[in-house]
Amino acid sequence: MRTIAALAALVMLLTGKLAVVHAEDEGDRDKIQGSWTVSTGEKAGQKAPAEGLKDVRMTFTGGKFIWKTGEKETKGTFSLDATKTPREISMSAEDKTLAGVYRLEGDGLKICVGIGDDRPTDFATKAGAKALLLVLKREKP
Repeated sequence: MRTIAALAALVMLLTGKLAVVHAEDEGDRDKIQGSWTVSTGEKAGQKAPAEGLKDVRMTFTGGKFIWKTGEKETKGTFSLDATKTPREISMSAEDKTLAGVYRLEGDGLKICVGIGDDRPTDFATKAGAKALLLVLKREKP
């Protein structure tokens, strides 16, 4: 009888944990939805010129994103893993997948992705490293 009770408790614990993980992912997925402008960017330790970022937009809808620079659009899909620290984002477009980390703070979003390298572990880039850091701000309707 104790074995059955222990097994039942384990199943409840595991399924409860899975439900929490799913809820966290869904919570961030809901929060990331909408249009964002890029306020600053950095690649390999070098800040991007502000002039080059003024027409850059990123829009998240469902599990898809659109990266728009002027008139050029790149469409793809994304997934979030809110159970990791820092939280992880994977973005796929044009047969490429970028592995990154993200942080949502109110109307702000930071994304740091590795370009051909491993997933970054923080929100910084270094000279010689193939990483891109974006600081985005939610667009007001």
